[in-house]
Amino acid sequence: MKRILCRVLCSCLPLLPILALLSACVEFSYQQAPSPPAGVSATGARGVIHLSWTDGGPVVSHNIYRSTDNVTFAKRNGAPVGGTSYDDVIASPAGDGVIYYYRITVVDTKESGPSATVGTIHGTRLAAAYRTGFTSIAAASPYVLERTTVVDNGSFVLQGGDKLYLLDNAVLDVEQGNSVTVHGLLRVLAASGASHATITSHRVSGPLALGEGVSIAFDGADDFDPTDDSGTWLRNTLLSNLASAQAIRVLNCAPRIENCKAVSNIRTGGSAGTSYLSIEAGGGPTIRNCSFDFMTLQVSGGDPSTTTFAMDNNIFTNSYYAVSFWNLSGPGVNPGQITNNAFDGRKPAYLWNVTGAANVPLENNFWTGAFPGPEPTIVTGGTTSVTCSFSPTLPATPSPAGPDW
Repeated sequence: MKRILCRVLCSCLPLLPILALLSACVEFSYQQAPSPPAGVSATGARGVIHLSWTDGGPVVSHNIYRSTDNVTFAKRNGAPVGGTSYDDVIASPAGDGVIYYYRITVVDTKESGPSATVGTIHGTRLAAAYRTGFTSIAAASPYVLERTTVVDNGSFVLQGGDKLYLLDNAVLDVEQGNSVTVHGLLRVLAASGASHATITSHRVSGPLALGEGVSIAFDGADDFDPTDDSGTWLRNTLLSNLASAQAIRVLNCAPRIENCKAVSNIRTGGSAGTSYLSIEAGGGPTIRNCSFDFMTLQVSGGDPSTTTFAMDNNIFTNSYYAVSFWNLSGPGVNPGQITNNAFDGRKPAYLWNVTGAANVPLENNFWTGAFPGPEPTIVTGGTTSVTCSFSPTLPATPSPAGPDW
């Protein structure tokens, strides 16, 4: 078409006007696309994600593109968007915990390339500090922890039906003597151990004393569903300054705990290691690729054998007992529910008031440092009428075992 136009112009017009028109044709034909927007940011709140940017140029309008996998992006807006901001409304509960990624283009006579990609989730952001404890409310759920939240003078309680999501490098720091209790859904979205979330403890008036710290209880929390990976999922998380006694409790629910590090604050003296990962009545967690330092596995006060309880590829170091079973009729677990782990075999396995027709099944685990080995000694008390079944034992720490960070 341009060639025909130029022939017509050449036959009908003087030379100089023809050259001017041809120059305009070439300039229009090769006009460059505008620059994409710069300074793009995404800020989440309950029910909305706020986008803002700095215009590229020249600017007429913008298109907003969104993705949930950071690969396939679809245009979000109908009519072109003016200005330098856009609010993307997020439906709940469908959008709860979903990371939305955005790219923005400038549209003039041509459309620019995409801006840098930004992403976040919607939800009520936790404040930097709560001076009288924290209890969630349904009207503000889902909650998001994306930086650091300090809780004093009370516990942190996530009520049933409410949701909390922890992002990369999020820190929940609770005053010693208080606890974190999860009755609803807690989910860590930290991408890896390099950007892990943290749940820890502090003392307002000075450093923590031996054994002081925080305890964490999953009591009736939303069960993890492996068919769609929904529910409570604690992963890529450092649990530090854990208190003595039942430092981590799981009862009446089946969360998934994976690729985490847990460290007790009772690390020296005769009571070192008397912090317990306590699986209690109705507790059926899946615990995989975690490390527990100065902590002991304890199964107590119920029979989790009919639940989803499963432990594999975990490492326990500096424990007070190799394992501990309390007040169980059963013997409390089924064969294969605790397998392929490395326990501190230098310490005895402890059975208190454990009865039943079968021994406690602990086959296919490695008992580090057991002497004379390859399994720990057994100490019993109360009305215990069973023992532990360790054979066959693993010859070494299973690989891979523990977290990958």
